[in-house]
Amino acid sequence: MSKANHILKTESGMFFEGCPEKVLRALIEKKHLLDKSMDSNHIRPLLIVLSGIMRGADGGGRTTALEELGLIDSFDNMLGISTGAGIIAYAASHQSELGTSIYHEECVHLPLVSVIRAIKGGHLADIHHMANILRYGKKSINQKKLKNSRVNTIAVTTCKKTGERKLLNLKELNDVVDGIEASFAIVGASNHIEINGVEYIDGGLSMPFPQKDVIEKINPTHILIVANKTEKERMLSIHRIIAKWMVRDMKHLQPDILKWQDRFDTSLKDLRDNYKNIPYLIAWSGNDVFPIETSQKKLINVTRDANKHMKDLFKKYNLL
Repeated sequence: MSKANHILKTESGMFFEGCPEKVLRALIEKKHLLDKSMDSNHIRPLLIVLSGIMRGADGGGRTTALEELGLIDSFDNMLGISTGAGIIAYAASHQSELGTSIYHEECVHLPLVSVIRAIKGGHLADIHHMANILRYGKKSINQKKLKNSRVNTIAVTTCKKTGERKLLNLKELNDVVDGIEASFAIVGASNHIEINGVEYIDGGLSMPFPQKDVIEKINPTHILIVANKTEKERMLSIHRIIAKWMVRDMKHLQPDILKWQDRFDTSLKDLRDNYKNIPYLIAWSGNDVFPIETSQKKLINVTRDANKHMKDLFKKYNLL
């Protein structure tokens, strides 16, 4: 890794990589130009939120910090993968704190993942029930506000039949949550969702990390990535065993899920190699959280710390 792409650890314990000051200054400058109704097309920030299941409590804390700083509308595009799809939807509709509370409450008390439920013949992960929380009731996404937002929101999902990735523009769907649920659907462990006759599964299968051609298509000038994981995380042997079990009934997808780490590493390297052309900032988790964490106290602390650490980075560069 070059010197410009070092890992920065703040006093509050958060790990950041890339060109933090350039990306944060771009967000603030974009906000100032938009506030004055001036041309801002030369600054096109992209927010990307990765997968992570319950680790989304970390990512939710970061997007809530950005919303509290008034910087959500500074992004021209947001791209969410699996868990990240829900996070960007709540962010675009200016409901980040509300969306993050689902990790602390509903995901813990339902629960989202249940081995007992799976043993009894149900799904290990009840994604459809979680999606309905996003659709209905007091914690639903304000779909009208999202569709009227200046921010373009994209959910990544995977075609179950072919294993190919699909980018869904949430604004173009009748029901925004359909696209989010399609990105959520954990391979081999949850229900899958059909949109326009095509069945979709977890977006993290086909795109665990934003790939070069996708970034080139969106054409950002600056990139902020919320990782929902630590920089050192790698697919260990036990992860591969679990991954093979997840696609036990979909043999055609085994090669894809076993290439997950290779895809992640290749795409991360492409981003690092191109930082002089596109300044980027990755917000890595300071302390890892188990993907199916059920401790409400721990999840609340993770969100609180992530929020603080994100704001601390702005303070480090005297931007607050």
